[in-house]
Amino acid sequence: MLNIKFSPHPKDFLNEFGKLNVRFEEFRGEVLKMPFVDLPWQSVDFLKNIKAKSFKNVVVVGMGGSSLGSKAAAQALGNKKLLFLDNIDPDFVKEKLAAINLKKSLFVLTSKSGETIEALTLSKILFAKIKSAKNFIAISDNPTGELAKFAQKNKIPIINSPKEISGRFSVLSVVGLLPLALCGVDVAKILKGAQKTSWAAAFKLAIYQYLHFKGGKNISVIFPYCEALEHFSDWWIQLVAESLGKTKKIGITPTKAMGVKDQHSQLQLFLDGPDDKFFLSIKTDNTKFDEKIATESYTLKDLFDAEYEGVRRAFLKNKKPFAEILFDQLSPEVLGELFFLFELKIAFLGQLFQINAFNQPAVELSKKITKSLLK
Repeated sequence: MLNIKFSPHPKDFLNEFGKLNVRFEEFRGEVLKMPFVDLPWQSVDFLKNIKAKSFKNVVVVGMGGSSLGSKAAAQALGNKKLLFLDNIDPDFVKEKLAAINLKKSLFVLTSKSGETIEALTLSKILFAKIKSAKNFIAISDNPTGELAKFAQKNKIPIINSPKEISGRFSVLSVVGLLPLALCGVDVAKILKGAQKTSWAAAFKLAIYQYLHFKGGKNISVIFPYCEALEHFSDWWIQLVAESLGKTKKIGITPTKAMGVKDQHSQLQLFLDGPDDKFFLSIKTDNTKFDEKIATESYTLKDLFDAEYEGVRRAFLKNKKPFAEILFDQLSPEVLGELFFLFELKIAFLGQLFQINAFNQPAVELSKKITKSLLK
């Protein structure tokens, strides 16, 4: 269960917060109409018959929302079987393919639209090397798209993803859950955690972010004190940037800092630089392991906790606004709650800003230009 706290705020800010917070049920009614909110309560029975025990690795081939969610979950849960081919840099591709046994790997080809040129290109390269449909599964919501045609031509099984779910909101759909389930993750626990998410807390987070943006803090910094949440931060960055960056005047710029290492690279800017940031810290109360330190009376965890508290107090002294999300230990349930909390927060922010948080017209423009250049 997540415990969410906020730094002290001035009275006028809290008054504005109160005016919006009383409209919770009104905003909640609008968000309830959005398709992604039903995902935590879906049945996962369809995943039980899909096995990958005979494969050494499962490799997700996809971009953005097709891979970021499952990548975040795999790192957070310590799953080493699930790998990702999520870039087309030729050197990167060569290095990744050289590190795995292609014949003993199952490739999950994912493209929501079925037209993602990077995923299609990598799919063609991989199939030409392996020449066996048993090493592939495709996921798409477009039965007439290029990925579906490629799968049908090569007798690759294809799984339909929900068309109404935007890619960056698909982590709790088959797009995010199937690769995890193939690697033995109990995805039902992730969904169970998502079901416990506090909508009121998500709305409160959204209001704080909204009011700080209105007050000139257009940069949002996620600051996990949990190395296992680094890829989660990448997932969060796409969720914020692609959902909210819609006009010349509306757009929160997301960035990440990892505790404690980024205290030695970004903290100077955060404390003495421009006052244009709202901070979001995420930390586990109890690490799974600890280490004694020779000649010292404190342990490694004691030092870790003290460094977090040191930054927290520095933020307070410098009047830097922040929210804290604390939990006991990182688990599938906690991860599911974190995913859904931030999805709800973005949906509420879309309502507060009165924008469509579920499209990405500028991204589509760049895709069209890319295809025209290749022709």
